[in-house]
Amino acid sequence: MTGDASGAITDMLNACDRDKAESMVIADAFLLEVLTNRANDYELSSTIAMAVLEKLPQVQAVAFPSTRASGGLCFAVRIDEFWKTWGLSSVRRVRATHLAMEYYRLTEGRHVEGIGNSGNLVWQGEPDRADMVLPLEPPWTPVA
Repeated sequence: MTGDASGAITDMLNACDRDKAESMVIADAFLLEVLTNRANDYELSSTIAMAVLEKLPQVQAVAFPSTRASGGLCFAVRIDEFWKTWGLSSVRRVRATHLAMEYYRLTEGRHVEGIGNSGNLVWQGEPDRADMVLPLEPPWTPVA
């Protein structure tokens, strides 16, 4: 959705009778819990993300925390229009050492310097700094 999403939601809730508005708020709280609670099942999270894409054509992607990889994100993406508005701006790999409480020390970082037409990654030769970002200019999109 573009623009002020909170305004659109407020308008939608104000247009409903009280019971329907309460039902929508409860459903929203349930969806938030399912998509953000690490203890939840991947199948349920991905099913809900796909249902959002199916019911809301204006939504191009839904992101939610991974239940399988601590600190990771999952994306459910509507691929038919995705590459018209999105691009890959940076790719990096690191060695992550868990310190505590979801904090990590990142070492041995390397960036992708380029991506070939077939999608092959061209990795930087030397390790870089942990706080470094090497952008792809322009952002990469697959060749049609």
